[in-house]
Amino acid sequence: MSRMLSWLPVLALAAAALILGALGASHHWDERDSNILFFAAWCAAILLLFVFGLWLPPRIPGSRFRAMLFNVALAVGAIVVACLANVAIFRHDVFLDLSREAANTPYRIQLIPRSSGLKRTVKELTVWVDDEARIQRTETTLPKGDRLVTIYKNQRPAPLPASTFDFTPPADAHISQPLGK
Repeated sequence: MSRMLSWLPVLALAAAALILGALGASHHWDERDSNILFFAAWCAAILLLFVFGLWLPPRIPGSRFRAMLFNVALAVGAIVVACLANVAIFRHDVFLDLSREAANTPYRIQLIPRSSGLKRTVKELTVWVDDEARIQRTETTLPKGDRLVTIYKNQRPAPLPASTFDFTPPADAHISQPLGK
């Protein structure tokens, strides 16, 4: 009975990783919540691997060939797990910038239509733009909940002249200074 209880935390971590991953993969939540669930599944899986690592014997009993085969299988397994963990954290880093400078964080612009005619066509449009004014991705949410995601790659935008951003208000416009600035 005590042997079964020692496996209980391992089974709980494995179940948590699988359930969180399945919940993240389902389409019941928006992208942000799904990514949080995927990250929690990744954390549970890494913790599970750490627990397995603590349980490994320093040397297995048996012949030298058997010990060598065990060590090779363990090394290959560790390399595969490390690669998969790096892919998972890279995938997560697309949505959560882990750098100190937040250099990879794109600007997120969320547009919600006001007119009823447009609301029947589009519920919401979100646009991600990087520091060089390149659109990285757009996500259109339709009224029935469907989402259209477009990812843009290999963009080569032409430079815009500074005059593009010049604005001269009409002569009869009232210009206010917020907070006296």
